[in-house]
Amino acid sequence: MSIEQDAKNAKAYLPLISQSGLTLPDRDYYLNADQKSATSRDQFRAYTTRVLDLAGVSDSNGAAESIFTLEKRLAEAQWTAERSRDVTATYNKFTSTTATAQTPGLDWNTYLNAARSGRAYPYRLSPL
Repeated sequence: MSIEQDAKNAKAYLPLISQSGLTLPDRDYYLNADQKSATSRDQFRAYTTRVLDLAGVSDSNGAAESIFTLEKRLAEAQWTAERSRDVTATYNKFTSTTATAQTPGLDWNTYLNAARSGRAYPYRLSPL
């Protein structure tokens, strides 16, 4: 989440919610059937297993596979890079009440009030 200018009203600023990145560069690396993507997935699993081994995690292979499975599920839900650049598709202005109704279990009013007060984050950056 960030604060950005309203794309249709340059005088207004609004919270902007967007999808975050994944470990691999793009959602297609998780979903495409080509050899380059398959190799990237294998390397991701091997790297994750190695990091978990170094951290002393038992069953690092299983944990790495769980991490990959989670990221793949996130990739399946994400928009393509092309759709994410579509200014019409990405302009979805709505109230926090509507957002809360569309995302059961996440009270946007509470979250936005905490973000506004600084309580949503465990630390604050000092000014330069």
